[in-house]
Amino acid sequence: LPRRSVLLLDEAEQLGGRLRSIPGPDGSWINLGAHILTGGGSSITDLITRTGLSTLPVPGVKSALWFGDRLYTMRHPEAYPFVLPLSPRERLALLHSGLRIRALAAGWRRASRRRPGESWAEHRRRLASFQSRRTFSEALGRPPRRVADLFAAAARRSAGEAADLSAGAAASIFGALWLGPAGAAVTNIDGGSGLLGARWQDRLAAAAVCRAHVSAVTERHDLVEVTYTHAGHERRVLTRHVILAVPAPVAATLLGAAPAEVTAQLRQVAYGPFVCLGLATRELGPMPWDGVYAISTPGLGIDMLFHHSSSVRPGAAVPGRKSLMAYAGGSGALKLLSASDNEIRRAFLADIARVLPETAGQVAEAAVAKWPLGNCFATPGSSLDRVIHWNRRPGARVRLAGDYFGALGGTADAAAASGHAAAAAILAELAA
Repeated sequence: LPRRSVLLLDEAEQLGGRLRSIPGPDGSWINLGAHILTGGGSSITDLITRTGLSTLPVPGVKSALWFGDRLYTMRHPEAYPFVLPLSPRERLALLHSGLRIRALAAGWRRASRRRPGESWAEHRRRLASFQSRRTFSEALGRPPRRVADLFAAAARRSAGEAADLSAGAAASIFGALWLGPAGAAVTNIDGGSGLLGARWQDRLAAAAVCRAHVSAVTERHDLVEVTYTHAGHERRVLTRHVILAVPAPVAATLLGAAPAEVTAQLRQVAYGPFVCLGLATRELGPMPWDGVYAISTPGLGIDMLFHHSSSVRPGAAVPGRKSLMAYAGGSGALKLLSASDNEIRRAFLADIARVLPETAGQVAEAAVAKWPLGNCFATPGSSLDRVIHWNRRPGARVRLAGDYFGALGGTADAAAASGHAAAAAILAELAA
């Protein structure tokens, strides 16, 4: 829509939502939010390339595991039941649970394929119903605690707990990890994910107003009135169309004229928090974990550790200064939202040093980011059918977009695709 008369209001200080990064060492970046993006011909890739940015493949190991005070860097997680220091009962339980989840992941991959003649709405409904009647905990059964902790930490990539998210949502996480194709399937933005919002902010110039708090969106017969506060002043603007690209519960509070069943479904979309610490180290030289991208860390205050400098120079030596990001999601992150940045920094750096001892005392820069509405995830019985039907009504003045249109959980590509669909619908209305 940039060729039209557009006003973009964003409550944050900069565009980009949870895509946030700052420049890091040696051509790398320090990440503070969402970072793993869908490659290939995806909507998010189109949004990236239209600004002149490029993406990088992520060749590093994505299934590394810290367990029993040791780092394991297996490319094939199926090997873990045979190499981890487990009791015979734990080993058997891990093998059985792994086979069960692998079967779920294979089912997710089959369900993800769009059938001939199937519309987007039909495909989404079918995929959303995949393993939607039980939680991930119920699908796991009752394995020993250390085995359950392995899967619970990995499931918190969704920002939810195993007892909350559906088995289908968990299957999509493990399916992408175990069964996703290599190469362009997973990418990072070259220079950091935060560049996407910065480029669009430059491109939109005065049409993008940050630090604008929208309080009401009122749909009238032929116009929409938007009320917002900016620079201490309340303002109102009349417009022909609005795309409301905010988290689902926020959209529910702003939609004054939407049917009750629509706002009810929006309020029921489950969101979990996450907290990140991004850091750059001093010069470390070659490290045994240079080829690792993602490490699951059960039993610690963090759930995941990402090594972003591993994708900066594929096929070449990793720079001597490393860029890392520690992540905590779900209930652990909820407790951290009230902690100070210094408290989070100390706790996360101690955990990182346990996993990667070479980083102890070698951190040059570290920054904290808290995301109370970090990510949405599918829960048993959740549905968005009424919302989708209302969002596609003919002659709509207000349309919705957001990551929650993903069938089994929030992704940047779901957000970009829903925004593109809303814009296309508006252009069709204007042309008519």
